[in-house]
Amino acid sequence: MQESSCLKSPKLVTSSVNHLADDRVIKYIVVTGGTLSGLGKGIAISSLGLCLKSRGYNVTAIKIDPYLNIDAGTMSPFEHGEVFVLDDGEEVDLDLGNYERFLGLNLTSINSITTGKVYSEVISRERKGEYLGKTVQVVPHLTDYIQERIKLAGISGYYDSCDNYILPDICMIEVGGTVGDIESSVYLEALQQFLFNIGSENIVFIHVCYLPYVSNQLKKKPTQHSVSRLREVGLKPDFLFGRCEVPIDELCKEQLKVFTQVKTENIISVHTVEHPSAVVKLLESQELADKVCKRLGLPIREPGKLLTDWFNIIDLSLLTDKLHRGESIPSNIPNPFINGKSKIGIVGKYIASDDTYLSIIEALKHAALQVKVQLEVLWIEATQLDADSETLSNKLTFNNSKSAWDLLKSVDGVLVPGGFGKRGVDGKIEAIHYCRVNNIPFLGICLGMQLSVVEFCKNVLKLPLATSQEFEDSTILDLKPISSMDELNLAHTSNVTVSSGEEILSPCTDIEHSSRSIHVVVTMNEFTSNNKGGTMRLGGWNTMIRDKSSLAYKVYNSCKFQSFTTLCTETGEEIYTIRERHRHRYEINPEFVPLIEKNGMKFVGKDVDVNKNEILELPSHPFFIAAQYHPEFTSRPMSPNPLFYGLILASIGKIKHNEAIYEFI
Repeated sequence: MQESSCLKSPKLVTSSVNHLADDRVIKYIVVTGGTLSGLGKGIAISSLGLCLKSRGYNVTAIKIDPYLNIDAGTMSPFEHGEVFVLDDGEEVDLDLGNYERFLGLNLTSINSITTGKVYSEVISRERKGEYLGKTVQVVPHLTDYIQERIKLAGISGYYDSCDNYILPDICMIEVGGTVGDIESSVYLEALQQFLFNIGSENIVFIHVCYLPYVSNQLKKKPTQHSVSRLREVGLKPDFLFGRCEVPIDELCKEQLKVFTQVKTENIISVHTVEHPSAVVKLLESQELADKVCKRLGLPIREPGKLLTDWFNIIDLSLLTDKLHRGESIPSNIPNPFINGKSKIGIVGKYIASDDTYLSIIEALKHAALQVKVQLEVLWIEATQLDADSETLSNKLTFNNSKSAWDLLKSVDGVLVPGGFGKRGVDGKIEAIHYCRVNNIPFLGICLGMQLSVVEFCKNVLKLPLATSQEFEDSTILDLKPISSMDELNLAHTSNVTVSSGEEILSPCTDIEHSSRSIHVVVTMNEFTSNNKGGTMRLGGWNTMIRDKSSLAYKVYNSCKFQSFTTLCTETGEEIYTIRERHRHRYEINPEFVPLIEKNGMKFVGKDVDVNKNEILELPSHPFFIAAQYHPEFTSRPMSPNPLFYGLILASIGKIKHNEAIYEFI
């Protein structure tokens, strides 16, 4: 097979910057935060980046996370939100997902800096003798390496959403945590040195501060203290972003100027808005991008069509929020949701916080806006769907008015996302079974795909003990591919002789009453390490779809926002491929694929290189599709991922199904 030149394999990152050195002068924008975390630095930096990009500047971004973890891969979603996966396989903070969605770019591990990475690299260099016997210290060795990583990201190119290779003009840096934290002090020191080395004309500092609204006035003391702490380490903000509940008035700006030495015109009111994407409008209305360009000595340009398109998305998002609150669309505005309303249920176990499924929510919104439907997302706690669940905690719901089953039965489509661990699995299987037998549009992602196979084996193949190796540690069947129930029964009734000559009867002689589990989902052979971090199949991989009559082909081919890449075989056969991002340690057991396919479930997407099963579907179902990869990570506001686009279309009856033939109407 000859691979198309535009298909990229996961790339390795080098710590050397020499091979990337050129004469370009990169401008840097550093964003810090004060007083408390969660002020929205990520949204602010993404919004500013979008305003600059709309003016024709190529923008890249760096996220500095001061935790000691190497990456975000092993962090709890309850504590840290979702783990976003980059194309090169790096597991990162969800803020990098915001950068990609807002700026339309594909970042790499170069763009993620953690304290764990910094210490690991410096210690590795010391062990190799690269410091020539010197005493290795925080200053200069750690701070020098941090500056090296910043420069590397600043001059490294990236691929945009159209797969064009771009060299950046501006590099935006978000420093996680708050000024004054002991964890982030080394980064502030490194930035103070970086400022001296590249010159103040090439770098801008923006400080996001908190202005609490108490007794009908904005309190300025927290901002005074956080700016003071920033100045103690030799950094002076050029701009202040005032996070507050109400707009900052001119009197307040004058008072802040006295204590912070920031010009009043550079004090930007970032007050609470109805939707996070509306921050773009907020910054643009205060001419922030033009002010930043002037400060950096860059030409001031008029914003282009990109900003207009974003404003349209913002307006639609605000209208959706109004309708959710029970408000009506103003009479002077035509109803943009010409295709009605779609209710999508997400069956998960991390539903206490939206951040745990942030990319999925955004991907659904992207698709709904393009289909022109009003989206309503219903959270369904998986543990409350367990068939034998009688505990009080499982009777309680996050929606007081309805039980989990009532919610499930009220939706137009169901999504079962990825996850790890056994909790909630039985409830997800119940939800999948409900969708399959009742012809409810269904999309499974990662674990959702694996559980779709488990449910099919339990209820269609009549294998009640079918399960995943993830959920227990039992012996799997070591047989040639099984293509019939007779072969499966034979495997369970055969005797096994060990080397000692002792005869051992297999764990079961009757498949229906066996105590032996059947692992239809197994650990991938290449990932059997006891360590958890970085031991999964990660990043972008290419999947081929051969069957042009399949739902997967039609969904991807009919979606005008993303296109196929074509591979040609030696015989001239065209194989259509897609590139999606992965994060999994388990896969469908290939031993069972022939039997499963013989009974109606089809695996229509295969990995290009190692022939792993990537996409499954039920041709007898109006819309039942699941993917081993995470399509949410490649969805963008102007180009929704096709699987989400298809789910929304199916939920409003826009995909016609007749005897395994799909037609988009």
